[in-house]
Amino acid sequence: NAFRSDLIISFSASYTEAKTKFYSAICEEVIMSERNNVIAFSASFIAGGVLSYVISNIVLPKLQGKTQPKDVINDSIEKDKAKVVHSYDIEDINESTAFCRCWKSSKFPYCDGTHNAHNKLSGDNVGPVLLNKK
Repeated sequence: NAFRSDLIISFSASYTEAKTKFYSAICEEVIMSERNNVIAFSASFIAGGVLSYVISNIVLPKLQGKTQPKDVINDSIEKDKAKVVHSYDIEDINESTAFCRCWKSSKFPYCDGTHNAHNKLSGDNVGPVLLNKK
């Protein structure tokens, strides 16, 4: 009977150990599978976000002919000065004079209509300052 009890206890312990190893292996496999699913989902989510950003901020504006505004407004006029200031006497102005506000005129400070191309390209609505003599 003692042998039989030892055999049953030994079998029971082996069975419990085998069962524990089996369930541990299954749990480990499920955890690895879930981890892989989470990693795949996260990678897909991030890739989708990057793709959406690129399409909406780079591709579509180029297709629509619009450009993103730059931080600097004045590209080329009197860049050696800290601030560009021009002063004119009203008496010296002809009947009507247009002054540039887009900083792109080749006749700066007078307007040459360059803002029209800028507006078409960027969707902006900048125009000149018109001074009329009364």
